[in-house]
Amino acid sequence: MINELAKGQRSKNVVLCGVWVGNNKPNIDVFFKPFVDELKKLGNEGFQWQDETGLHTSRVYCAVVSCDAVARCLLQNTHQFNGSFGCGTCLHEGEMVQRGEGFARVYPVKGVNVKRTARGTVHKANEAVRISAVYKGVKGPLVFSVIPKFNIIDGFVPDFMHSVILGVVRQFSKLWFDSQNHVHPF
Repeated sequence: MINELAKGQRSKNVVLCGVWVGNNKPNIDVFFKPFVDELKKLGNEGFQWQDETGLHTSRVYCAVVSCDAVARCLLQNTHQFNGSFGCGTCLHEGEMVQRGEGFARVYPVKGVNVKRTARGTVHKANEAVRISAVYKGVKGPLVFSVIPKFNIIDGFVPDFMHSVILGVVRQFSKLWFDSQNHVHPF
């Protein structure tokens, strides 16, 4: 979306990078290479345009990436939310708890957790490559980390669908409206 356009024009001028249809997930490095290369060029060199006042050079930057939680892990090359160090914003390892007949990874609040940073995540990616193993949830190279002025951590907006609609809203709806919970004061 181009933020500088009038509000009514923004949704009519959206840049679609690509659509993947397949039985497996795409190789992110290959799939996004043309997009990343173009953003590097537009961010570093910009493009020229002319109007009545003369010739201008403008640069284009990617401010945010909006995707669901599963895609975010692929784009950040990190463990998924249910894996060790799977939180996309902090360095909490999480712990496994029994839930129903299976297990789930939870991230209980225990004091202050160290926040993930772009620089720290790039360092962890380099370390993961060096040791040939996942390091603090980072699996390896980060294709989006080379986009000028893009923050590989803060540049990803929260996943509204999974976090809110299918997460908190669904959980509260079950608690409030499931007849098994009629004895509870909520």
